[in-house]
Amino acid sequence: METRKIISFGNSSYVVSLPKDWVVDNKLKKGDSINMENRDGSIVINTLENSERKIEPKPIVIEIEGKGMDMIKTEIISAYLNNYDIIEVKGKL
Repeated sequence: METRKIISFGNSSYVVSLPKDWVVDNKLKKGDSINMENRDGSIVINTLENSERKIEPKPIVIEIEGKGMDMIKTEIISAYLNNYDIIEVKGKL
């Protein structure tokens, strides 16, 4: 169990921060929405289902003109490892 402090936010709200590990594990980012429900004095926080969550693809364009095959492979692998959803390769060898 983790303890968090309640922070006053304006005249009518309070804020409690979420653990970073939980946010990262659930692939959330600033501006995303979560569901909260009151269950017998406890607050239950759930992420939205993928169908409800707006997921935008993360694209990258790799220009290959003037680059060697090793550099092109390195850039494509790097894009993959950095979680790009769309990897577009442009240019002439």
